[in-house]
Formats: sequence, C-alpha cells, structure tokens
Amino acid sequence: MMQAVTGSWRLFRLALRRDRVKLTISLLAIGVLVPMLVTGVSEVFASDDEMKQGLALLAANPIMRLFGLPTGDALGNLIMLRAFMMLAIIAALVNSFAIVRHTRQNEELGRSELLGSNVVGRHAGLVSALGLAVVINICISALVAGGAIIGGLPAVGSVAMGLAVGTTGLMFAGVAAVTAQLSQTSRGANGYAAVAIMASFMLSGVGSVLGQVQGAAADPAWPIWLSPMGWSQLLKPFAGEQWWLLFVIAAFFISCVALALALSSRRDVGRGLLAMRPGRAVAPPGLLGAVGLAWRLQRGMFFGWLIGMTLLGVIYGLVAGDVEELFSQAEGIAEIFVATTGSDQLLLAFFGSVVGLMALFVLAYGVSAAIRLRAEEDRALEYLLSTGLSRLRWAGAQFGVALAATFVMLIVSVAAVGIAAEATLDQSLSVLWPVIVGAALQFPALAVIIGSVLLLFGFVPRYTVGIAWGVVALSIILSPFFSSLLSLPEQFGNLSPLSHVPVVPPVDAITYTPVLILSAVAVLFIGLGLWRFSNRDILTK
Repeated sequence: MMQAVTGSWRLFRLALRRDRVKLTISLLAIGVLVPMLVTGVSEVFASDDEMKQGLALLAANPIMRLFGLPTGDALGNLIMLRAFMMLAIIAALVNSFAIVRHTRQNEELGRSELLGSNVVGRHAGLVSALGLAVVINICISALVAGGAIIGGLPAVGSVAMGLAVGTTGLMFAGVAAVTAQLSQTSRGANGYAAVAIMASFMLSGVGSVLGQVQGAAADPAWPIWLSPMGWSQLLKPFAGEQWWLLFVIAAFFISCVALALALSSRRDVGRGLLAMRPGRAVAPPGLLGAVGLAWRLQRGMFFGWLIGMTLLGVIYGLVAGDVEELFSQAEGIAEIFVATTGSDQLLLAFFGSVVGLMALFVLAYGVSAAIRLRAEEDRALEYLLSTGLSRLRWAGAQFGVALAATFVMLIVSVAAVGIAAEATLDQSLSVLWPVIVGAALQFPALAVIIGSVLLLFGFVPRYTVGIAWGVVALSIILSPFFSSLLSLPEQFGNLSPLSHVPVVPPVDAITYTPVLILSAVAVLFIGLGLWRFSNRDILTK
C-alpha cells in the first residue's frame, strides 16, 4: 500500500502550487463574505420581536423551507437559514472542481502518464488531491467560523457553522474522487459531481419541506437523512449542536475515499469505468457546420440547466402568494427588496428582485458555456482548423451559441416565474409580460460579463478561467440584491454591470440609455476578443 502512494507529498505540493492563486482568491472571498453577510442580515429586522415573527413566517412557508432548515428564532438561526445553503454549495463546487482538476484532468491531458514514468505510486495523484481538499476545508471552516464570530454570533455556534460548511465541502470532495474514476473526461466527472450536489440539495429541501413546523423551527422528515447537505444542517449550529453527526460525516468521506481507491485499482490510466458511448458511423448534416458542432457540444449542459432553472422559476412564482404577508410582518425584508429595485410597490419589488436573482443564476451558466472555448482549444481546435474551418467561424459559433442559449434560458426561466405567480395571485394582476420584459433588459448586462470571457480568451487565454470567475463573483457581490443586503456603498455597487439595468417589472418605468450603453460595451468586448483570437497563437496545453 505504501508503494501505491509513493510521491503523494510532492504531488500535494505541486497541486498547492498550481492552485495557490485560485484558492487564495476563493478563500479570501469566503473570509470577506461571511462577516458581511452576518452584518447585513442582522440589519434586516428592526427588533428581536420582528425577527422572531419573520422567522416563524419563513418556517411556516414550505417553499422557503426548500432552501434551508429552520432551527430557531435567534440571529444565528437566521444566518443558517439564509446563508448556509449558498456557502455549502460554494464549498462543494470548489472541492469537486479541485479534485477533478488534479485527478481526471491530469489523466485526460497526459500529465499522469508523464508523472507515472517517475517514482510515483498509482494512487499518489488521488491521495494528494484529497490531501489538498482537507487543507481547503480546514481553511473554509476556520474562515466561516471566524467571520461569524467577527459578525457578533456566539462562538460555539459559529464553530459548528464553520464545520457544517467545511464538512459539506469535504464530503463532496469524496464524491468527486469517485466520479473521477467513473468518467473518462473531466467534463463528465464534473457533471456527475454537479448532479450529486443537486440531488443532495433537493433531498435536503424535500426533508425540510415535509417536516413538522413548531414556531420558528422545523422537525425535518426522513429524506433529509439521505443527503450530505442534510447532515451538515442537522448539526444545528446555534440550536443545540449535535456534534455526533461529525462521525457520520467522517464515515461517509472515508467510505468515498475507500471506494475511489478501489475503483482506481480496477481501471487503466486515462480510462473511466463507464465506457464512452460510440458516436454514429455517419454524422448528421447539422454537424457539418460550425454552429451545429457548437450546439452539439453544448446542448447537454443547456438542457440540464434549463430544467433546473425552470423549476426554480416555478418555485419563486409560487412563493409570490405569501409575499405581502411576509412583508407586512417583516419590514426589514421589505426594505431590502425596495432598496434593490427602487419600487415602493412591494409585490412589484419582489418580482423585480426575483428577475435579478434569476439573471445571476443564468449568468453562471453563460460564463460556464463561454469558458468552454478554452477547453475546446486544448482538445480539438488544432484538428478542426486543419479543415476549411476558420478561427473566426469557430470562435463566433461557439460563443454565439453560448450567448443565444443564455438569452433563451433567461426568458424561459423568468416566464416560469410569471406563469406560476399568475396561478397563485389575483387574476386581475398580470405579471407575465412585465417580468419577461424585465428579463430581456437584464441580458445586455449579462452579455457584458460573458463578453469579457471572450475578451480574456483572446488576450490572456491561460488565465481565462480564473479571471472570468473572479469577474463573475465581483459582479454578483456588487449586484443590487447583494450590495443592498451587505450594505455596500453605492459607488461600489456601480462597478457591476448588473447595477445599471432596470429590474422593476413595470414597463412604463424603463430607462433605455444604460441598456444601449451596455449593449455597445458587450459588442466591443466581443469584437476585440474575436480580433485578438484570430491573431494569436493556438495553445495546445
């Protein structure tokens, strides 16, 4: 066994060096975000009585419980309900991407075979990646706990909250270690890990929704016990911590590691246990063009995101029937929505905020699709350019399909909000057309951010992925919803393109000048990116 992990320490140091900038930025973002969230959320309610009433109303709403487990009526419980799921998903994604990057991606690009020619054990790469994940999650736990303490929360509950987030990341590092053995590509391994994260989120939410509510707390139903995210919430920070669940979490992680090592022993380097499906003997006519090829490469991710975003839109629409009651009992929440949208009509302010939030989720898809330009350049671009395909046609088709798919997803998902809302609201109030118009007006801001990916791809291709996600993170944090929640100065919020497009549904309140300016900036970014790409060297590693 010792021979199988020979060289793990050196590979761990190599992985740490490769990710030093990326991980530093991610961890610093979490370290800054947590105390700001605690401070911002604590100002939502004017008094303790108002907070207790608001938390009781949130706990009573089954749609609200889908996004978190209510555990009490204190400030710490409010933080867990509003912020835990977001932090847990961030931790899960950071860990799964890191594991796949240092295992399956190394095999896919031939690095593992090159390293294997030295004195390196068969499992050294996997063990070193898991060691990196342990370090990452220790840092995440410490930063979340420290941020919560700085924000004024009790120390014991803060430590439990930090462990809840960090152990979520650790469990999904174990899951990613398994998916890296199953798929032959890093894209497939990341896809399987993302499905596991989504399934865990849904099981946790269903368990919370089906639970019995008592005041501001819920006794969850059994599905939550099938979810790693559910176990982390059942630690119950700030609500009588259940420390014994850490042993369950540790057992799950160890089981995943053991399974990953066993599967790794039963496959060839560079191969996955799940065989890749062979393609057709004769390609369909659509694949003969650049646009058809781009759509074929992106359609799987597009339909997966579209289904998820549409379901999320339906959920937000169904919540609309309880919004006015919630605002009447929690003026602090109402103030956030009013500050976000500028509308003094609470229901319209809610829909404006929902449109903005849906745009943020769709932005993540658009950037993911645009970043695939960099991955395809590594994999197949050289072969494609040896045919009659030009650089501009290839890049234009890949980026054009990503941008068009982003627009379609934004409109469809927001339309789902309007359709579901009209089914629950007074029939005299029509919101479908206003929210669709509001969604269309978000698109120029999204196009600027997604266009910056193409700009980076043209000028600094090696750093496209890291810088692009940094731009996305800053744009989201400085967007109207989060800047209001975090009480950021207005001049900081103005740095985000998302702050300059109207989000209030009333069509007669639209100002078109910022929309036109953002559209021009997006066209400029896209044009410069395509021009630079057509004049630089192709990177093949």
